[in-house]
Amino acid sequence: MSNSTATTDAESPPSENARVQRSRARIVEASIDLIVEDGAHALTVDAIAERSGVAKSTLYRHWRSIDALVLDVFRAAVPPTLEPDPSASFDQALHLLVATVAESLADARYVRLLPDLLALRSQYPELGELADRDRAQKEANLAAILAMGAAEGRVPADLDVRTVASVLLGPMTSCALFGETERIETVGEFAVERFIDSYR
Repeated sequence: MSNSTATTDAESPPSENARVQRSRARIVEASIDLIVEDGAHALTVDAIAERSGVAKSTLYRHWRSIDALVLDVFRAAVPPTLEPDPSASFDQALHLLVATVAESLADARYVRLLPDLLALRSQYPELGELADRDRAQKEANLAAILAMGAAEGRVPADLDVRTVASVLLGPMTSCALFGETERIETVGEFAVERFIDSYR
């Protein structure tokens, strides 16, 4: 791989910046498609160039190595985490959190990437950090919601966030990994309703 670095947007005119962004996006999308179809081992420069229609020399300008590209691909693929709405009630916020996670787990492309993301943690420490940050953000959002519930007198104030996350999100993740995406939303709703009912 070439050690050349990509031209920064600040050094390029707007028209060139747009072309750079388009070519980067095509490369990332092509890379995601390759992983979805054949796994992360399918990510070769030749395969990415052929799928994206972007020259290999352009790929080298954007990323110093295939490893750097892999990291950007998974960063692009991880769904964003929504902050809890402070104006929502405890029930509303908890339902919305579970529904948001259900939506991301029902995304066929993300679910296909998830095993590779977990499997590559040891090879790419940055991927482990990415997965850990995603988990930490979800747990932080859940902690904020549980604090709302405690303030409303709906749940105890000393609930362990990671345990509650496992109870609410674990069954949906299991469905996703076993390819039962059509059950994810129903399982999530069942879990959150049973959790809320247990404190009524």
